[in-house]
Amino acid sequence: MRDFIPLVTIHIFAGSLYRWTDTCVIFLLRTYQEMEKKFTSGKISHKKCWEQIAKIMKDKGYNITGPQCSSKLKSLKKTYKSIKDHNVKSGNERRTWQHYEARNNIS
Repeated sequence: MRDFIPLVTIHIFAGSLYRWTDTCVIFLLRTYQEMEKKFTSGKISHKKCWEQIAKIMKDKGYNITGPQCSSKLKSLKKTYKSIKDHNVKSGNERRTWQHYEARNNIS
């Protein structure tokens, strides 16, 4: 039997609750990937980059803040690394995750 990570997660940040749908997570990953060079260029602070991502998310109807986006991506990275490390070990049953491929495309 394969392990499977849940489709929807809920984040509590600074007293606010946000329910992350699969569609919202995919949009966050795509938006981050498009803006990834801004994070590494050093010309704009990470805080400003996350504010820009939050604005793009809000324009698409997702009422979310920059810190919530940052926290969610950090959580996605942690899940991705955990699954990747697990699947590399010999003898382990393969784990799957609906965002694995999308996350795999981000450095």
